[in-house]
Amino acid sequence: MRKLAVLTAVAASVLAIPMAQARTQATTTTFTTSTLQVGYGHTVTLAGTVSTHRAGVAVSILSRPFNKATLAAISTVRTTGGGHWRYVATPRIATTYAAAVGPAESRSLMVGVRPAIDLMLSRVGGVVAKVGGIPTFAGKSVQLQQAYGKGAWHTIAKAALNRHSIAVFSPAKVHPGASRLRVVMSVNQAGKGYLAGFSAPLRYPAHAVSLAASGVSVTYGGSVLLTGQVSLKQRATVQILARPFMRAEFQPVATVHTTSAGRFTYTVTPPFQTSFAARFGNGVSRAVTVGVSPKMTTRLLAGDRIWAHVGLAKSVTGKPVQIQQRQADGSWKTVAQLKLNAKATAIFAPSQLPGGTSTLRAAISVNKVGAGFLAGFGAPFTYHR
Repeated sequence: MRKLAVLTAVAASVLAIPMAQARTQATTTTFTTSTLQVGYGHTVTLAGTVSTHRAGVAVSILSRPFNKATLAAISTVRTTGGGHWRYVATPRIATTYAAAVGPAESRSLMVGVRPAIDLMLSRVGGVVAKVGGIPTFAGKSVQLQQAYGKGAWHTIAKAALNRHSIAVFSPAKVHPGASRLRVVMSVNQAGKGYLAGFSAPLRYPAHAVSLAASGVSVTYGGSVLLTGQVSLKQRATVQILARPFMRAEFQPVATVHTTSAGRFTYTVTPPFQTSFAARFGNGVSRAVTVGVSPKMTTRLLAGDRIWAHVGLAKSVTGKPVQIQQRQADGSWKTVAQLKLNAKATAIFAPSQLPGGTSTLRAAISVNKVGAGFLAGFGAPFTYHR
């Protein structure tokens, strides 16, 4: 009997060992992250399972941004059935996360953060990049890259970010034709706490724009209407380019807005021969050249004299102005000629002019008026002496 009691006591003590171990073993949790890199403003899901597999267990979420020394609790979640838990975090900079059940901490994992870069087309056909992150990235530079072949990107331009962390790339920076573009920011430019960042690729369309003029010549002081159409039938912004006769290159002179159908108009008053073009995105129209002729004015003065004036955006002092008579066959014959004074005028005496009734006009030749101008002809008038 005594022997049986001893065996029973031993068996009971052996059975109690696992129960005691279970009571003294700490509850722990596994820990994973849905990703180790996110874009600024995006989320990462933290998840795990506690060792007891029970619901309702409190789990502390721990966080340490890269510029902090220790982990600190930022939230508490409770397990669901099977002991599972999850938490969604939005790291602003590189952050190390962990989880704890009571005093027992899980392993820790760092989640890197990329600057968020949004890319869009501007109304003039350029590219605008907006970089998101804290603090501002003012003064930092980003690169505009164009896709070549499969997976290859080539940097075609660089630009500094303004105080709003925005960089603008002009259409002239983009190669003609449809292409894929993206903007990247290196880890050195992003700075501490950030990875290198890049935007999603943007399909850059092949832009086209037409241009026509209401006339190929105009009298000095007169205007010409430029009209055109962009390839995208929507509201957009078009640059008007001009190249005066003495310049080698076109320069922007105006910005105009299209209608919802993509059409635009612009009135120009060229002071001398000027070529015009329109630019939309990476598309440039054909050039149209508008010539400028002097404004010829005549008046009849007392004593049958004729006053002639040459209006022009340059001095014509000493240049000869002519009085021409219309012939029976419709041609014009020069009958008098005088040099213009400092006020660009000349007065013809009756002795220089034909007798009787005739049709006259004032004229100045293209050779005498000089480069950048057409010949000038005044309106015909009736003269009687």
